[in-house]
Amino acid sequence: MGSARPPQDDPQRRREEPSGRAEDRAKPGLNNARNQTPGEAAPPGRSYQPLNPGRQSGPPPPPRPDNLFNEPNPARPGRRQRSRPVQKLSQNEPYSPGLPPPPGRSAPPQRPRPAPVRRPDEARLPGERPLPRRKVQVQLGPIFGYAFLITLVVAGLVGLFVATRLFNFLGGISVERQDTSGNVVAGSNVTGHGRVNIALLGLDRRPNDSEGTRSDSMLIISVDQDNKTANLMSIPRDLWLKVPGHGQNRINTAYFFGDQERPGKGGPPLVKQTIAENLGIQIDYFAEIDFGGFRAVVDALGGITIDVKKPLVDNEYPTEDYGIKRIYIPAGIQKMDGQVALEYARSRHADSDLGRNQRQQEVLLAVREQGIGLGLLTNNGLQTALQGAIKTDLTPGDMLALGQIAVGMKRESIRQFSIDANITRQALINGNDVLVIDKAESLQTLVRNFLAPAPAATGPTNSTNNTAPAREEAKISVLNGTFQEGRAARTQKFLESKGYPVASIDQASDAGKYPNTIINIYTGKQRTAAEIAGLLGVSADRIKAKTGGPTGIDVEVICGDDLKLPE
Repeated sequence: MGSARPPQDDPQRRREEPSGRAEDRAKPGLNNARNQTPGEAAPPGRSYQPLNPGRQSGPPPPPRPDNLFNEPNPARPGRRQRSRPVQKLSQNEPYSPGLPPPPGRSAPPQRPRPAPVRRPDEARLPGERPLPRRKVQVQLGPIFGYAFLITLVVAGLVGLFVATRLFNFLGGISVERQDTSGNVVAGSNVTGHGRVNIALLGLDRRPNDSEGTRSDSMLIISVDQDNKTANLMSIPRDLWLKVPGHGQNRINTAYFFGDQERPGKGGPPLVKQTIAENLGIQIDYFAEIDFGGFRAVVDALGGITIDVKKPLVDNEYPTEDYGIKRIYIPAGIQKMDGQVALEYARSRHADSDLGRNQRQQEVLLAVREQGIGLGLLTNNGLQTALQGAIKTDLTPGDMLALGQIAVGMKRESIRQFSIDANITRQALINGNDVLVIDKAESLQTLVRNFLAPAPAATGPTNSTNNTAPAREEAKISVLNGTFQEGRAARTQKFLESKGYPVASIDQASDAGKYPNTIINIYTGKQRTAAEIAGLLGVSADRIKAKTGGPTGIDVEVICGDDLKLPE
């Protein structure tokens, strides 16, 4: 038998029970959520919503004017969004300004819209006041600071690149500094003080030359690092003198003999020693260049300009294949390329070996002027030409230091000297035309002037210019190298009478070993040493440059057995 349903499951009871609270049901016009059963009448005080409003007979009701959501759905064409009931507002509740006000209420006052903002350059309406320009304040301090920092970094990188390239170039032409025995000479004479003497050698080096290399031209440049001046002296290639270890010969054979003894290394040291022993000029460094390198350097410079004083005609100019040819260079200002400049500097049949010395100095000074104008740091062509043309025992640092002095040196600060006919005479020895020193005193005077600071008057100088320059300051020490008592004291008295104060005298620790008087130079005071040698009758080969001398002493005189003081 069936059981009775629970009261809550009775459908008839669900239809009869009102939904919602009692106070809600008491409100008139409130639509219940319950649907009307077909054929059932609504109880008093209640109404039912139709089950299918769309199927009612008659026309559909008009859309509500306040329904903003009854619009087609763009995402789903043909479908409309679900209608949302609009909440009715009370009298005091606000409403959206875009909707019409409810009955009995007026629209609130509208705020005036601000005028559109226009740029100052836009057109204005009639009667409209122009807008003021806005002042933009830019802080320039940080901008300038960043710009300076960037410029500094870029300049540093460029400077590092240029310095690296320059040092690589200078390192490629630098060789070890050696003496005649092949020992490496340590230290540097480019200290910013004193003199630096450099032998400039033009080599007669030819292809497939089996006779060896000789120096075709020889010049000495002495740089005064304190006064930023320089002196230039030409030595004739045919000068007859003593080559150490090889007897009497031309001075240009010194490079040949040294190169034969130690190929590629022995030539410059023997040239230095030969100049020191015969002329009394201590040579610190050398720089050499051959004919091909000279032509390449002048061509890389774009040529040089020289004022030729008189026409140059040489019917027997020697060629590099051991032949001869005729050359002619007219007088006047001439723009010379490498080949013409070489012919102008080498020719000697037009006048003599002495005239050639003067032309070589003109060419050297013209190369200097042109090189300074172009700039060695930025001229790649010049660096390439020099790379395979020049060899020197100056270090890259020494070359840079001397280069700074040369760039700032005026042309008037360079004096020119030459061993000319006032000192030498022509002679025929062993069938060779040579130049022998005829006046030793004139040569010593020339050397003293060459090593002296530049006087007020400058210009070309030779042995006839005997004006005594001001003496350089030097501390002198005299040692007695013999066992003759009082010799050092008498030498001191004699030197002081000639204007050379002596700082100290003493007995040499190795006395008895000096048959000849010796003059040692410790700090580059070569001019003082040469002047003292002239007063005491000491030959130039007895002047020695040494290091590690007594503290504070520049020149040291060691009296030997041969010393005879003038009465």
